[in-house]
Amino acid sequence: MKEIMVARNRFSMEMAVILMLFLIHVGSPFVVVPLMTRRRSLHYTQTLPRWMAANAENGLTFERITDEWTAKYTPQTDFIDAGYYLAPTSEKEIVVETLRFEAPRIRDSGLGIQLEEIAATTSGSQKGLGITVVTGLVEGGCFESSDIRPGDVLSTISLERAGGSIALASESTECLDYEATVDRILSLPGVQSDDETWVLTVKRLRPKAKLKVSVVYPNFKDSTSIELYAGENLREAMLRNGIKLTDPLAKEYFADLGSGTCGQEGFCCHCAVSVTQGFELLNAQGSTEEQWLAETPRWRLSCKAIAAKEGELTVRVNVND
Repeated sequence: MKEIMVARNRFSMEMAVILMLFLIHVGSPFVVVPLMTRRRSLHYTQTLPRWMAANAENGLTFERITDEWTAKYTPQTDFIDAGYYLAPTSEKEIVVETLRFEAPRIRDSGLGIQLEEIAATTSGSQKGLGITVVTGLVEGGCFESSDIRPGDVLSTISLERAGGSIALASESTECLDYEATVDRILSLPGVQSDDETWVLTVKRLRPKAKLKVSVVYPNFKDSTSIELYAGENLREAMLRNGIKLTDPLAKEYFADLGSGTCGQEGFCCHCAVSVTQGFELLNAQGSTEEQWLAETPRWRLSCKAIAAKEGELTVRVNVND
């Protein structure tokens, strides 16, 4: 993937304004986009504080969100078209969540979504590429009562009819600057009937769940603590923090091979740990792991254990000593 550390200052601090969207009518690989200065200060409307609190509950301020948003170029695969897609700068700590919002399309009313461009390119060949975020909702708009929050990004905007059974039109607005975003929305057809529905796909940044792990040694006196983010492997995290995994049980399986590890395949038990607290905070066991540890249901093969939820986990290493 090619990452673009995108432009953050189309307007100076003195000229920063909230761009309000209240619409009634509504080949070859890209090169890396040149950098622009990040804008650190924003001008808020009175509608923002209530909304900013919603994201603050996730531990991310609006300023942090705008600093985190970036875009990455992804080549063509069997599952995704080539192009630029949103991503967090701190991928280890933050994840992109995809949400869907629906609202009836109201005649003589618009989406009622305030937008602000926080990134844009200056390269002619990349015209229109950028990042535009939500800064608030407008009273009387179709999405006035929705849970769309400041810092969210509109990924796609669609029109449907008859409860979603008829797709009328759809436009992608991900990784576009403000003008290109507005142009895409304006390209959608006007109201044709009273049963039309707006469907928005929204991308939101949220912190990954963090798992606090207390590692206890066989003598039950020594211990250490490490932290894992959701999706991290327990064995890799312990080794990275200098925790030695030398379960003697592994010798039974590798007596003829002279080896003490199976390369994280999950069948040597070299990295088995006893989970004394927080077993449910890890991913579910696979069938092979369940078979290996059938007689010790509170054990996990750390090479197959993945942090899944927020909380506190206690494990004892070298369980066969």
